[in-house]
Amino acid sequence: MTQEDQDTIVGKAHREYKAAKKELAALSLRLDEIIAAATNLAGALTDPSRMIIPDEGEAVVGPAVMRASFFFTDGVAHILSRDYIATNVKEYKAVKQRVGSLRQKLLSLSENPGD
Repeated sequence: MTQEDQDTIVGKAHREYKAAKKELAALSLRLDEIIAAATNLAGALTDPSRMIIPDEGEAVVGPAVMRASFFFTDGVAHILSRDYIATNVKEYKAVKQRVGSLRQKLLSLSENPGD
């Protein structure tokens, strides 16, 4: 294998690793969104009188908006749904494993100068 071939392989592995790290960061942000929604819901449930749970499609305006500490909307329910959480956790685990594999590949390529 020529040095140029080796450089091409290492470059590709490095780009894949970098892309996987970015994907992992994006998934971490989504998981942080889930954590924030769950934390806010838990906090709001300590004083349910400050929660607003609008009916589907209902717009909430007026003084109630100012006093409310938490709006339990369809969007929040979606973020806290089993399917949404399961999908994001599954993706996170897969990407984290891919990052580890690509890291190992980069390490082995840097130790192996080629033939």
